[in-house]
Amino acid sequence: MIRRSLAAHVLFTLFALAIVLVPSAGAYASAPQIAVAGQQGQAEDMSGTPEAQILREVLQTGAAHEDFARKSRTNFFPAPDGNTFMMLVFEVDQGGLTFAAAPPPAQAVPAEGEAAAPPVAAGDVASLKAYGAVTTQGPEGQLEIVHQFMSPFTIPADGGDGSFTDTHSVGMTVVPGTYSLTWGVIEAGTNLANVTTEVIEVPSYTTGEMKMTSVFVSSASEPQSDPYRPNTVYDGVRMGNIVFFDDLDRLVPRDAMIEVIYVIMGTQQDPTTMRPKIEINYRILLDDPEAEEEQSVARFPTQTLETFSVGQPLPLSQIQNLEAGKSYILEIQAKDTVSEQQLIKRISFSLLPEEEG
Repeated sequence: MIRRSLAAHVLFTLFALAIVLVPSAGAYASAPQIAVAGQQGQAEDMSGTPEAQILREVLQTGAAHEDFARKSRTNFFPAPDGNTFMMLVFEVDQGGLTFAAAPPPAQAVPAEGEAAAPPVAAGDVASLKAYGAVTTQGPEGQLEIVHQFMSPFTIPADGGDGSFTDTHSVGMTVVPGTYSLTWGVIEAGTNLANVTTEVIEVPSYTTGEMKMTSVFVSSASEPQSDPYRPNTVYDGVRMGNIVFFDDLDRLVPRDAMIEVIYVIMGTQQDPTTMRPKIEINYRILLDDPEAEEEQSVARFPTQTLETFSVGQPLPLSQIQNLEAGKSYILEIQAKDTVSEQQLIKRISFSLLPEEEG
């Protein structure tokens, strides 16, 4: 038997649909004039910097600039006023980065009669910037930038898994449509960078068609006290006042209680309750591309929901035939019982080997 997480439902409804987001900038035709995120939302012209030069080259040629490896995924969620919140989740290869001692944090001045606090040791860190531009073609074929961002961040030398860094995320608001997304990460000082470009389709969640947003598969989450700022790199996968531990590889312990978090948009209201009425089924399949037939490992009881935001705990410990070290597929089947619309989404995840779980 499984239960929905009421806390996750309440939190997710609040921050997914009432998150404070910066409106999308109007399109303009120019070479990249990269803006750097600041505490007060101020922007600094970075057009003459090495990062802007690399971005401009990738924009003009379409060829990736890859001094080191990076892996990423793009998530989408509804935002106010018909916009869409786009989140870039990424990790970079630590092997080619330069780590140096970080300056110690400022120490508070002790009150009279009090002993000074011991100094806090600062470990080695690499200084990076995530930056990029969302572009489209103007009516005369010219490049038009509809959104741009730059955000400095650091990573510790002892973080990550020994190969790639821990997961980071940066989010922004974009008007739905088809764009080129050109973005990447550059190391301060060395100017080594990974910048790529791809065509993206930013979905609209206001068409009336039943749609499921991106899905988080989180093994844990933590509330945050500081206000969320768009265009800012955060540790972990952060939306609003919550950080989710949903890494790019979706590696989870064998007996984890994972939480599946997403929003279903475009459902109709039940006339008797004036609420949506959605039937959801979860199934776990073995992820084996060479298998001739799908192998279903587990099926959970049908859930009937009267809300479009979902935070569903799934206890892997209750599934006997899951094997540590193997890969699986989580299938979500959702049906709007009022309009009869339905959809299916599949998400891959893997279980840590026994010694790492």
